Amino acid sequence: MLGGALFPNKIEGTHTTQEGPRLGDTTVQNSAYGIDIPIAFNTIRFAGNIIWASEIKETQHVNTYSSGGGGGKGGGGGGESTSTQITYTYAVDLAIGICQGPLTSIKKIWANSKLIYDIDGTGTNAEVSIHLGTETQTADSYIQSVEGATYTPAYRGLAYVVFQNYQ
Repeated sequence: MLGGALFPNKIEGTHTTQEGPRLGDTTVQNSAYGIDIPIAFNTIRFAGNIIWASEIKETQHVNTYSSGGGGGKGGGGGGESTSTQITYTYAVDLAIGICQGPLTSIKKIWANSKLIYDIDGTGTNAEVSIHLGTETQTADSYIQSVEGATYTPAYRGLAYVVFQNYQ
């Protein structure tokens, strides 16, 4: 993009397209059956285990830029040229099992050293549903909307969180 701005093409009506990087590997995180479910006493940190995930959603962003003709110092008066820049962002819906419930609360959630949820409202407060792991908890409504009520377990006795459109 910088080269196109510093050294614009002098040919009338040129168009260039630049495409940004894309994910080559679309796995989110490894998850395994048979992993111990931790038991929490008092306040403690846990790294969760993914118990459900949707397909990764790729969103394409297209920006088109144009530079007018009108010759400059060097004469030549090249015509208008355009360039298109294509970038991609990715999102996923996922549920992460935390520990055996019931819990009284989940106070903070961190991802890659970034606070994404805080019970006091100081985090980014991502789209998150919290299930405290009671024996009477119902299935998550968002997972039900994706998988159907018949195929969605309630994960009773397991504290877990569900993220929607996690970037």
